[in-house]
Amino acid sequence: MTELEIVTGPLAGRRVPLRGEVTVGRADTDLELNDAEVSRAHAVLRPRPDGSVEVADLGSTNGTYVGERRATEATLLEPGEQLRVGSTVLRLLGSPPTAAHAAPPTEERAVPHQRAPAPATFAVPTVRRRRGVRSAALLVAPTVLTFAAIAATAIALLVYFVAR
Repeated sequence: MTELEIVTGPLAGRRVPLRGEVTVGRADTDLELNDAEVSRAHAVLRPRPDGSVEVADLGSTNGTYVGERRATEATLLEPGEQLRVGSTVLRLLGSPPTAAHAAPPTEERAVPHQRAPAPATFAVPTVRRRRGVRSAALLVAPTVLTFAAIAATAIALLVYFVAR
């Protein structure tokens, strides 16, 4: 069975079995990560029979990275490689395929000057978001709450000292 290990973040050390397609995000997803840099629906993971996992970004704000490469289209995550969504790092457990376990080359690949068939890809819905507006809203709410707490504290102190 294919498993992911959460390397960093609030769920560090936890192992997540991948029994089918898994959506990763901050809320209302199969794998919910409490990470402010993870989008609500961030990426989708599709395990493959060879032990690798196909990773597709769902239009996230901060991107999805396989190793150090940003996954702008469906990308394979091999066993032992790391996946980063937001500031959370996950590692695909298992050992990388060796030459003994690798599939034999097909005739098409053995013939020089012939293009290999394009890998199968899955259609992933593209979510268009206005950049900047959402991130600004994420900064404004905590700031307003902080000032409200300061104002409430000041009023409480004023009432306390006047009543004394």
